[in-house]
Amino acid sequence: MKDLLCACFFRLWKEKIFWAAMIFMAAAGFFFTAFHYCIYPESPYTPEEFCFNFHWLIGVGSAMVCCLFLGREFQDGGVRNKLIAGHSRWKVYLSSLMVNTAASVLLALGYFLTACLCGMPVFGGFVVSAGEVMLLILSCVLSVAVYASLFTMIQMLTGSRVISLVLCVLLALGLYLLAQWVDGILYAPALLFDGRPNPRYPGEGVHGFLEVLFGFLPSGQGMILSLYTLPYIPIQNIPYGLLPCYSGILIAVTTGAGLLGFSKKRLH
Repeated sequence: MKDLLCACFFRLWKEKIFWAAMIFMAAAGFFFTAFHYCIYPESPYTPEEFCFNFHWLIGVGSAMVCCLFLGREFQDGGVRNKLIAGHSRWKVYLSSLMVNTAASVLLALGYFLTACLCGMPVFGGFVVSAGEVMLLILSCVLSVAVYASLFTMIQMLTGSRVISLVLCVLLALGLYLLAQWVDGILYAPALLFDGRPNPRYPGEGVHGFLEVLFGFLPSGQGMILSLYTLPYIPIQNIPYGLLPCYSGILIAVTTGAGLLGFSKKRLH
């Protein structure tokens, strides 16, 4: 496993798309933090908001890096050569997953660090406790790892750079739009301005299901975590401690499915 990881990381550091995505995420962190200051210089804006506000970019960024990096491994025969050299399929799969996860987390870290360096001198430091900051970081890392796990599964099962890239980008966009849709329903008031019941407001059972779904979605988690200190979060009693558990479940399920499918995949 150690040799596989070293080889994968060596190739990742040479991957131009990874460094291009890192530069883009860092530039986005700087731009949107500076943009908020220029437009709303007097409004309260804490690092809990602008440092973790990469959720709407990380899905597509992770999809591009994961698929193009692993796709090159398939295209150049790297995956087949590893198996011929005697490495087991589960080791090949897990090493690819670990590198994709590291790459995706580094993309998020690029946004996070740039936003912190740009915003904290102007807006001030974190307003929550150190324990809450650590929970936020852990939850963000695991929600990003969910994307990497999903995209690794798709790439390892398809083996095609183009097909996997299209599927993963569409999946990332679909997850973001689904989270936006659920968010809009959860924001809907029970009563309209004239006192009539809001037909869009879901019943208690549906509302509870949507809250759980919103917490399970990596895109929904990103929205929740970027609104940590705001009073108008759609879910009133967010079980923040459960978010890492939700991510862990998704990572375990997608990794298990990917390992099962890859163990039966025929490589040409």
